[in-house]
Amino acid sequence: MIDFINRLNYSMDILFADRKFWKICNDYRLMQKEYGQLRAKILRRRLDEFRAADNLSVLKQLPQIRYHELLHDRKGQLAADLDHPYRLIFRPFDQPPPVDENGRLIWDKIQSITILAIEDYHD
Repeated sequence: MIDFINRLNYSMDILFADRKFWKICNDYRLMQKEYGQLRAKILRRRLDEFRAADNLSVLKQLPQIRYHELLHDRKGQLAADLDHPYRLIFRPFDQPPPVDENGRLIWDKIQSITILAIEDYHD
């Protein structure tokens, strides 16, 4: 897997799982064409939130968005709400990620992420 990075003057490094997804997320017209106007608007807001944050713990404090860790076969991945039922799926870039003694992610030590997909994982 190749990671494509967005490094300008942002605090958090944002990488993408593949070139096509990177291109879509960096061109608002393509984003609207691929996901529709509402989801594109929310996705752009989430990307801006990542860019503005120093680490993930800052984002976890935004309760209306529900940044949260996933479980079971998606352990190590995180999600953020988009338009229901879609989620933005991402993971810490550093592998293995920083975890505490209980195996939970240490959010304030995560400063680089890889965005994996947009999907409804509830099916």
